[in-house]
Amino acid sequence: MPFELLGLFSDTLYIVRDEEGNIVYPTEPEQIAYLDQFIGKPRGIFYSPKDDKHYHLEARRTADQKYLVYRFSDISKQLNSHYEVDACTGLYIRKKFLENFSSYLLQLKDNPEDFAVAIADIDFFKMVNDQYGHLAGDKVLRDVSQTIFNNIRSKAIVTFNGKTVTRPVDIIGRYGGEEFVFVMKNITPENASSRINQIREKIGKLNSEFVYPNDGKEVHIPVTASFGVAHITKELLSSLDFTEENVEEVCNYFIEEADEMLYKSKHNGRNVVSLKKVNQNTLDNSSIIADEDKTKAI
Repeated sequence: MPFELLGLFSDTLYIVRDEEGNIVYPTEPEQIAYLDQFIGKPRGIFYSPKDDKHYHLEARRTADQKYLVYRFSDISKQLNSHYEVDACTGLYIRKKFLENFSSYLLQLKDNPEDFAVAIADIDFFKMVNDQYGHLAGDKVLRDVSQTIFNNIRSKAIVTFNGKTVTRPVDIIGRYGGEEFVFVMKNITPENASSRINQIREKIGKLNSEFVYPNDGKEVHIPVTASFGVAHITKELLSSLDFTEENVEEVCNYFIEEADEMLYKSKHNGRNVVSLKKVNQNTLDNSSIIADEDKTKAI
């Protein structure tokens, strides 16, 4: 088998094993060490934190059954283009999050329901970058984002050549820096608080592992996060006559309410959850209906 031909494809990585399971391609130790992270991954699409890319994996035997060939195709550009995701965490970028949040609110005009907006902020993240470096900081960002993502309600959708990846029913995005924002649909304030506290506790148990690429030194980085939550009832939502033209303004208002609670959590010592029930009084004092003309046309 002409293994040297496999290296011609810049966007594709290969590993070849013989009948006894030995790696016969590539042959350089550093390449083997780099590609060995992919061995044993399930078929389909997965994220590689080692090089911050999404890959599509296929595994096939050669016609003579002597070799098993793993093919990893880099599909990061396709996913980023289709989903508008953040390259580091794989979550929606802020713009895409707001688009999805806006679409959700517009759907609620006819069928309102309670929901909550939450903002998570990694505690003392600057100290992580300063003490361990930005590569380690990126690893913490990925660990926290994946913990949040894995603990919100999700579903699978077709995305690439008939393969599936998991995308959320609840809406989640990287809001900027070390902040993440997510919308929990059809939820009571009590359940929202309970679920976010569960996420907070799981983040607190991460102790993110990072191995420095230059010397192989391994460190474990303690991580905690603070949360601010704004809960909105369907009754309050029904009182807003928002439109496609200004729905993003309403989204930003609810995010600001959650952000206010985030600052409360930071003031109260961090690694806590603070929740506000948005009511008519807070709404009346907000900028989205500050003018009399806006009262009926938010």
